[in-house]
Amino acid sequence: MPAQVIKIVGARQHNLKNLNVEIPREKLVVITGLSGSGKSSLAFDTLYAEGQRRYVESLSAYARQFLDKMEKPDVDFIEGLSPAIAIEQRSAGANPRSTIATTTEIYDYLRVLFSAVGQPHDPVTGKALVRQTPQQIVDQILAYPPETKIVVLAPIVENERGEFRDVIEKLRREGFVRVRIDGEIIELGRPEPIRLKKTELHAIEAVVDRLIIRDGVRVRLADSVDTALKWGGNRVIVLRQQPSMVGQARRLPAAESASDALAPPSKSESHRYSTDYGNADSGFTLGELTPKHFSFNSHLGACPACHGLGTQLVVDPELMISEPEKSIAEGVITPWRRGPKRMQVYYKKLQGALVKHFRIDEEAPFAELPENFKRALYFGTGETPIEMKFGSNGEKIAKPFEGLVPQMQRLYEETESEFTRNRIRSFMTREPCKVCRGARLRPEILAVTVKRSVNPRENASPARTQGSRVSKLQGNATGSLDVARDDGGELNIHQFTELTVEEAAQFISQIALSPQQRQIASEVVREIESRLQFLLEVGLGYLTLDRESGTLSGGEAQRIRLASQIGSGLAGVLYVLDEPSIGLHQRDNIRLLGTLNLITSLTSGRERARAAAKLSRKGRWMKFRARKIPSPPITCPAAPGLAFPANAFRRGRSTINHQPATLSPKAG
Repeated sequence: MPAQVIKIVGARQHNLKNLNVEIPREKLVVITGLSGSGKSSLAFDTLYAEGQRRYVESLSAYARQFLDKMEKPDVDFIEGLSPAIAIEQRSAGANPRSTIATTTEIYDYLRVLFSAVGQPHDPVTGKALVRQTPQQIVDQILAYPPETKIVVLAPIVENERGEFRDVIEKLRREGFVRVRIDGEIIELGRPEPIRLKKTELHAIEAVVDRLIIRDGVRVRLADSVDTALKWGGNRVIVLRQQPSMVGQARRLPAAESASDALAPPSKSESHRYSTDYGNADSGFTLGELTPKHFSFNSHLGACPACHGLGTQLVVDPELMISEPEKSIAEGVITPWRRGPKRMQVYYKKLQGALVKHFRIDEEAPFAELPENFKRALYFGTGETPIEMKFGSNGEKIAKPFEGLVPQMQRLYEETESEFTRNRIRSFMTREPCKVCRGARLRPEILAVTVKRSVNPRENASPARTQGSRVSKLQGNATGSLDVARDDGGELNIHQFTELTVEEAAQFISQIALSPQQRQIASEVVREIESRLQFLLEVGLGYLTLDRESGTLSGGEAQRIRLASQIGSGLAGVLYVLDEPSIGLHQRDNIRLLGTLNLITSLTSGRERARAAAKLSRKGRWMKFRARKIPSPPITCPAAPGLAFPANAFRRGRSTINHQPATLSPKAG
């Protein structure tokens, strides 16, 4: 029979004085007392330290070498102890990639959800992308008018430069008879070699089959489409005879391979099909989506400009001018005062050339110089050359000036010297990424959305409805994605993380899924709902899921870790908490109690003291228990509570009768 209590005998860690105590298992237990009375010494330095140490000792020697081993606490023995997890009150790390969603694993489940049931869109036009099965492609081709001549092609190279001798030779070895190069069908068996200009863009397609649409060709067409999809990377091109030419065509056998079975290219239409997501109008395609595509820590999904950070270091012109009241002659341009002596000489000549070209007074304060000079200094002279003298013979060279901002940005990206990077970094500030606008992901990934089945505007007030926007996706001039949403009607993964925990819980409970999608994603949705509910129960419904972990308070970070641990579903674990209610409103304390079952808690909160199965109070090296008095019932799965009339004690109206513990010589 498992032990019902955790028995501690002779605890002398730090300021504990040979403490003997029994703590009930599977109960919420509160340790409370004055500062310095030994609460942390008992909970963290004794209970947690010994539980963690014993768990690590149970592992193999190979596994132990990768784990930190805690020192054995100063205690005679502890029995009935479980593996322990400590959730302390400390701020999270400053990793910019760590957010509430990633810490609680909600983002991991969101990645699975969006990759499984998300609807992709064209990142430029916003049109929904569709995908087809090979059978659907065959059905569409067979829907052409009877006697239509077609050519099935597998795209191998599309708009790439090169000679591609190896590609053509490989197709010849694999048994292909013809290829279509830059719109012209060429026999691979012809005596003269195929030569392509390596400086020009080329398109190469393997001719898989040529046939006529009529009864009895389905099996052959299906095999040809499968072959084309295999060689073309899930893409197939069908050259179709123009409808106006079908009636004029000579009837040929279905399996005929003569050259006249192909309509001239000038009288053919090209149709593209793909088993990937694609837009037939723009030609945009999107491959098979996986959870990695929705991770800003993976190269598959991270924005190529900011590498998944959402921000970029850019040169700030104001940081390069230290004191605007100084003149150029006094060295107001900070970057040109630093660096090796050789570079300072070069910058001095460049500075003189700019002063001469713009005819300014280098003794005047920088703040009073004309704007055209400042603009040229910061961002360059464009195509206007600046004449400079080099060498002892005074050789003159005229070339445009790059500008301080582009120059520093280029050096920062190209240099391999960490010293140079650190020097340039002092002139840079962080700004939202101009490509992803802080969303961290690629535009095509941000174009994947899920929607809710209930329109929130149906119950919205007229004033709110008037100001809302229709959900749409549209491209901008920079090619990045601009996604405008209708109060949560249709969201991409970044917009979902912009919701508060409370809003996200409401959205995920109303997510629109087909019966097939629900069968695929029901478990994922349940896990997301469960974790969001835990965050709500610990009083964090006001936080957004994309909030960086480094910006959280100690209490918020602790409750997030608490929600993550409870959400993991572990049983038989000893949880040691450090004031989990800090920063909570009174009403949220009651909700927090519902999640603190099976937890040993270090706190001084009245609600947790009332909900505890046992209250252990420590003062100096005494221990005593509060007397049990009736208390109103509260919503908590714990045992009958205790009253904690702290104010009465402070004001002297009540006292606790206790006798000092007498230590025997054997107890030491």
